[in-house]
Amino acid sequence: MNSSEKVAVNAALRLLSRQSYASARLEAKLCEKGHSQEAAAAAAAFCAERGYIDDEAFARRLIEKQAERGYGERRISAYLQSKGISRGLTEVLVEEWEERISSEERNEALQALCRKLHRGESWDIKEKNRVSNALARRGFGWDAIKEALREVCED
Repeated sequence: MNSSEKVAVNAALRLLSRQSYASARLEAKLCEKGHSQEAAAAAAAFCAERGYIDDEAFARRLIEKQAERGYGERRISAYLQSKGISRGLTEVLVEEWEERISSEERNEALQALCRKLHRGESWDIKEKNRVSNALARRGFGWDAIKEALREVCED
């Protein structure tokens, strides 16, 4: 390991002491700080070899946090990719997360969100559109939204 790589490793460790990063995002951050691409890649590899960064574990934590906040699979996927998680790993982990939660559990959560977002007395078309759009912005698919609204409006 040459001196520029050692400096990059020290910078990486300082960054990681403040927050978690995906390996790609850590490399980008090091390059932003003026380190060469080679030194940044070596520093990220050094951190990964020693278990200081783990993209899969990091992504799983992000998925759980976003799901707890009421976000759907599309929004979660976009968020993971913005944090430097690869598209392939994102797809695998989000799909795994979707399989793990039951469709009934997902529908109940969506219904609760519908009720929370609902204003007023009736479910007229304008209100349904407003709630649907709010849920879509949270990353839920249209089929899930329609099903949840159908259940809520029957109550």
